[in-house]
Amino acid sequence: MHITVQRQALLEALTRVSTVVPRKTSLPVCATVLLKAKDGKLTITGTNLNETLLGTCRARVEKSGDICTYPDPMLKFLKAIETASVTITAGVRKEAYASSEYKEVEKPDGTKGYENVPTKKHRTVAKFSLVSGDSSINLSALSPKEFPQVPNYTVPTKAVSNLAGALAEVVYAVATEVTRPVLGGICLRPHGGKLDLVAADGFRLARTSIHNPGISKKDIILTREAVAILRRQMGGRLLAGVTTLKKKEGEPEHRVAAFATKEVCMLTRPIEGTFPPYEQLIPKGGKFFRCGLDELKKAVSQVLAIKSANDIIRLRTKGKKLIVSARDDEAEVQHTIPARGRLQIGFNRNYLRDLLPHLDGEFAIRWTDDKSPVLARSNGTTHLVMPMAVNW
Repeated sequence: MHITVQRQALLEALTRVSTVVPRKTSLPVCATVLLKAKDGKLTITGTNLNETLLGTCRARVEKSGDICTYPDPMLKFLKAIETASVTITAGVRKEAYASSEYKEVEKPDGTKGYENVPTKKHRTVAKFSLVSGDSSINLSALSPKEFPQVPNYTVPTKAVSNLAGALAEVVYAVATEVTRPVLGGICLRPHGGKLDLVAADGFRLARTSIHNPGISKKDIILTREAVAILRRQMGGRLLAGVTTLKKKEGEPEHRVAAFATKEVCMLTRPIEGTFPPYEQLIPKGGKFFRCGLDELKKAVSQVLAIKSANDIIRLRTKGKKLIVSARDDEAEVQHTIPARGRLQIGFNRNYLRDLLPHLDGEFAIRWTDDKSPVLARSNGTTHLVMPMAVNW
């Protein structure tokens, strides 16, 4: 490989792709990125074996080829230099080296014994150098044949808008302690002309919808890592699609979801399984309660000054006031704010704190009793939280 590429374009592409490369891995090649130069462009690929990122930049390719190298030292070098362009030279070759093997041999007297016998072996040597003016760096490299195979996929063509923003609205409800793998991600479910985005952990649920461009006819359950990449790197408009890979003999069929912008493409294997029937969990009736959102945030912040017993925050109305309180073995903190409606319920402190930033204008909920799910809707997103048992 021998190419010349713009330093800034290479730096931006490498920065995007390196975010998926694991810092600690039992497979050294997974800590590298694959650089492939061909047809006037350089493609950089990184993977954690479940999510794969591909970034491209234009290059003057004098000799095509591919190589694996470690991204961190390359990034540090690119940030330290100031030249407009850099030259990359890399290659893989086999070289012979002297060795010995302990073999059984026949001695001059006709007897047999074991001796170290000189022999010649071959090993693969990969080299990578990056030159910028009078500065250069030589990096450790691996053969591209060792890099994990990138799954075949169909280039996505369906345009999706604001997927990253919709994911941000529901990601807080993804399960962190996963006993059911499907709850460890966000489900994208076709629902008429809409695409529902749903997260649930058994104690809370968040659902929002965006326009469905026909990405898939089946559920797509994205992993937490894939969601993080989409939110971080793929805001605004992107292209999406799902490819069903032909199963090899003896192997189950699996799918690959692809999401692409002009700068980067992500391939990910969705979580296999059936997402719970969340529509059945959303209550239809109940009593309404409202209070100021800013006042409630301030009250919650104050009562969280102590570590409440069982991590419970208590919300109880008295007349036209809402008393927000938390207690431990030695103290009880209360804060009173104006409210409309009646309420007597306890919430997990973390669940309530996670919910409030996703509401707008006021804290408006519908509830039945202190043992049934509490429902809140804001900006087209439905939030469902289970209360905690409280000894009033």
